Amino acid sequence: MLFHVSADATWSNLPISGLFVDMLRRIAAESGAAARLDETDTRIDTPPALAPLRTLDGYGAMGAPPANAKPIGADFDGRASRDHPPGFYGAADAPVAAQALIAGDELRAMDYSTLGLRVGALQSGAPIDLRPALLAVVFLGLLVDWLVLLRIGGALRRRDARVAVGALCALVFLGAVAPRSAEAKDPPAAAASQRDRDAALTTRLAFVVSG
Repeated sequence: MLFHVSADATWSNLPISGLFVDMLRRIAAESGAAARLDETDTRIDTPPALAPLRTLDGYGAMGAPPANAKPIGADFDGRASRDHPPGFYGAADAPVAAQALIAGDELRAMDYSTLGLRVGALQSGAPIDLRPALLAVVFLGLLVDWLVLLRIGGALRRRDARVAVGALCALVFLGAVAPRSAEAKDPPAAAASQRDRDAALTTRLAFVVSG
């Protein structure tokens, strides 16, 4: 790689900065063309082993590799496994990815037929209307409070208070369990005719003659 710059830093300070060295290291790491030499300066064709850097767990979260993760070769192109979990291997500035899927793999739905399970769409339960019960509880509380005030004020004797409370509780219970009348619903909207669809989807330009 050749950079044509001036002798001083007036035009560029790339040669005297640490960025130039980092660029060369990154290019060498990305290209993977750095030759490995042994003690006799003989080229070694065996690719280096890359230690696991960050891997995916069973929930798909990226984190530290497990203790049983093993290194992969620099030319690794296979499918991730238990010994080589999916994730990044090697140096942090130029990692190599081990994929969970490779070319040609297909995703298929899991077969639950052998487990005796029934597969169906998710259904939500109908909402429960608690308004009558809540109104009955509020009304009962107001009546009890009113009877307590009458009893404290001396306007209601003990025996009369018991009878009144029992009668009020019976009325509230009957009102809560009584069937409600059908709620009024809006009539269903009529389906649009073909003439209405054509009028809505067709653009027409018009003008008004005046004068």
